Amino acid sequence: MKHDSFYYAKVTGLFFEHLVNLAYICLGMGALLCLVGITGFCAAMKENWCLITLSFSSLAVLFCTKIFGTIFVFAYRDLSVVIVRDVGKKSLQTAYMGPAATDPVSTVWNTIITTVCFLPYECCGFENSIVDFEKSVFSTTTGLKYPKICCVDKNSNKCNGTNTAEGLVYPEVKHFH
Repeated sequence: MKHDSFYYAKVTGLFFEHLVNLAYICLGMGALLCLVGITGFCAAMKENWCLITLSFSSLAVLFCTKIFGTIFVFAYRDLSVVIVRDVGKKSLQTAYMGPAATDPVSTVWNTIITTVCFLPYECCGFENSIVDFEKSVFSTTTGLKYPKICCVDKNSNKCNGTNTAEGLVYPEVKHFH
């Protein structure tokens, strides 16, 4: 699997810029923590009260910043879930080309469908099986209503991508929050 910036930009789309910003924030916080740690070490070695106070104050501010950041993430959890659902559905409907495709978005979705979904959730698509693929790029290019990898029994003759009989494909996500 490729791991370069083009790959991530293609998979994440418009949110790539935010991921890059988040990476810079994490790098900056790590550098700041390293600097505060070195300052604290030097202050302790020299027994300099002023530097020890500066180091402790800096650690207290960073600790409070992390606490408030964590509270912010949990407070806006519902918003982030909505954003992830919208981006996920959009990528599935506008960029997923099918199990045989090798583009980044299709590769990620195939991995999700074949590994993540079948273990605990037994799902296909984003929220439920066939509805997620209606009017999608996959459906219009292949003429199928769902990918064959979505079938409960992939070896069944009924699993042809167009048969929508009950019990043939996983009906909906179980236990997804």
